[in-house]
Amino acid sequence: MIENFPDKKEGALLKLNFLSQRIVSLYCSEAEFLYEICTLRNLESFSKDEFNYETRIDLLAQKQPLDFINLLVRISETDIINEAGQYAMNNSFRKIDNHMLTDFAEKNWRSFVNIAMLNPEYVNRGDWIDYPKDRFNDMMACFVIMDRSLFCNWNKLLIRVLVDHITLSRQIAEELFLNADNAAKIILDYLNKENTKPVDATLTKKACENSNLLLSWLSQQKTCSDLIEQILINNIIPASQIVRQYGSGLWQCLVVKDNNHKSIDYYLFLFELAFQWQDNNALLYLECSFYHIHEALRHSSAKVWDAVYTHTESLPFWQEWDKCKKLRKGVVKYLKRSGYNRSILIDFTPDKDLNQQLLKIWNN
Repeated sequence: MIENFPDKKEGALLKLNFLSQRIVSLYCSEAEFLYEICTLRNLESFSKDEFNYETRIDLLAQKQPLDFINLLVRISETDIINEAGQYAMNNSFRKIDNHMLTDFAEKNWRSFVNIAMLNPEYVNRGDWIDYPKDRFNDMMACFVIMDRSLFCNWNKLLIRVLVDHITLSRQIAEELFLNADNAAKIILDYLNKENTKPVDATLTKKACENSNLLLSWLSQQKTCSDLIEQILINNIIPASQIVRQYGSGLWQCLVVKDNNHKSIDYYLFLFELAFQWQDNNALLYLECSFYHIHEALRHSSAKVWDAVYTHTESLPFWQEWDKCKKLRKGVVKYLKRSGYNRSILIDFTPDKDLNQQLLKIWNN
């Protein structure tokens, strides 16, 4: 049309008049007009130099916030969101009062999610981390498919994931662990609470993969939960150099939990720890574990034998079958060689006959 005016300036002026709020209001609402602008396939004909659509969008958000929110809902349901639509979603959206947003979300949750999914700035702000669990899950689904490079609330998100036992993809779990400050400490502190349930497996694995960090954290603890106990057993090698460096006293928090009904893995762990030092702590670990391991060998436990055979002694060929005796002989020789006093064997186990057998080996 402009090209066919005798003077192109007159055509441009007519165009601007038709785009003005004064003229638009004669034919449709401002929100309806802006919807058409925000979803045009070709916005180039409406350049910001001629028609400042950003100001119009901001004014609608400021003066008619509910109409503006409904505009965003309509935009979110289309296949085309041009530069103006993106501006409405990302820039104007943040100008809406939080109370109004909350009220709208309560009444129109699915529509609100659609808006939020197209609004990285809002998602990056992290308000949704405090939402009820079902709504948090909806927002989390948006979060994992959008650009997270500007997201800053990683620690807050990590705590929420732990508290609600949210399962994550490995990629998101690793990203969360990498970006949160002191993620390993946060996770371990949480797992060290009594009666805490297991959390996302990838987060747990990441928190435990650095043995030095794990043992450093443990050195600050007075007790350990059942989950931490299992983590230590599964991730720490008792006969490693780093374990010896931290000293025997580190494991007091583990041994105080012994109720004589722990798993055999627990007792095998203590048993191996006992051979890393020659002091009272090491002796305590041996006393706590020996009887349970001896009982397991009585029932021909191949798993236990594979774990302890390096601490046993050989016997005459006609007694080679007796793994329990090999263990007794190996432990007594170790105690004697390490400088412990014979008297410790008097009450070494709850079985008096077994204690007498140990004393007999010592005497021989």
